[in-house]
Amino acid sequence: MKKLSLVFFLLVAGAASLLAQRTVIGKVTDAKGEGLIGASILAKGTTRGTVTDIDGAFSLSVPENTTVLVVSYTGFKSQNVALGASNTLEVTMETDAVGLDETVVIGYGTQSNRNRISSISTVNPESIHNNPLLGPQQLLQGTASGVQMTNTSGVLGSAAAIRIRGVSSINAGGNPLFVVDGVPLNDGSSGNLSNAAGGTALNPLADINPNDIESMTVLKDASSSAIYGSRAANGVIVVTTKRGKGGQPVLNFDVRYGIQAKTNRPDLMNSREAGENLWQKFKNMGLKPGDAGWGNTQFGFGATPVVPDYIFPAGKMAGQVDESTYSYPTPYNGITRTNKGEIDWYEKVFVKAPVQEYNLAVSGGVAGKSNYSISAG
Repeated sequence: MKKLSLVFFLLVAGAASLLAQRTVIGKVTDAKGEGLIGASILAKGTTRGTVTDIDGAFSLSVPENTTVLVVSYTGFKSQNVALGASNTLEVTMETDAVGLDETVVIGYGTQSNRNRISSISTVNPESIHNNPLLGPQQLLQGTASGVQMTNTSGVLGSAAAIRIRGVSSINAGGNPLFVVDGVPLNDGSSGNLSNAAGGTALNPLADINPNDIESMTVLKDASSSAIYGSRAANGVIVVTTKRGKGGQPVLNFDVRYGIQAKTNRPDLMNSREAGENLWQKFKNMGLKPGDAGWGNTQFGFGATPVVPDYIFPAGKMAGQVDESTYSYPTPYNGITRTNKGEIDWYEKVFVKAPVQEYNLAVSGGVAGKSNYSISAG
């Protein structure tokens, strides 16, 4: 009989503990007071939970001894809300701002680094602002892994050959797709951006000042094709330009000055040395003055080379050429004097050239209303 009484007491105590619950109702809103649909509500230490409805409201039955509710929502900070005597709660969520160094640009938006599995290289903004650059594409040279850039033409404003992870096609173009502030650009291979005379593709970023660029991101793998389609088969280079921010106006003025000079100058021969070198060649061939093959019309056929007064006509001396007969282009009668004064034309062409750059930028705006960014350089 005592055993039956003990079992009955335990059953009653267990049922009482199961019935010892409370129902908590409330609403989850953002900083503006708007309800958050789908916010998660969980009784801490249990598996009891629910989600908010379309108005952000919820109702949850929890054990009587529950003291904390965990409220979470994507893009907001999770909160531990203490339960007091009241069964009604009003929870205001705080946004969880992600730092700039934790995000990367993908397609038309951004993504947290911790959630990113695709292959992306981002150029550090500091490397943009501190380097003198002739064009935006130089930002990628030596700064983004897996990106090879080669200058294929000396035409001013011509596009560099950029290859992301090597050559992907033999016959088709290999340049990546450029996207500036969400707008895909012509890749420079069509007639719209080509030099009609020489057929040289022009740089699609030629009109952008490198100082106006905030960041450059290189998308290397198949995920870029999922965003931009077949044009992204060779990769995508996403360019984000600077924008104004709310607050006081900010004025930036950059000045750069430098000098361009030649390096590793080759040791070139003058007219006399060229003749002596040619005569030494004849001697090395075992020839002597008068032999067949000795000398030429430019330096004569004597024992030593004679530097003529004219290169065209070849080997002519002063008094043997009537310069009044010079004609160009039709009919052509070329007359060219020899550089007997030993003028160093190499030095005349490759003189030291000063390089100057000035950039002025003003940015600012009113928080929540409008921003502006104006630059010239």
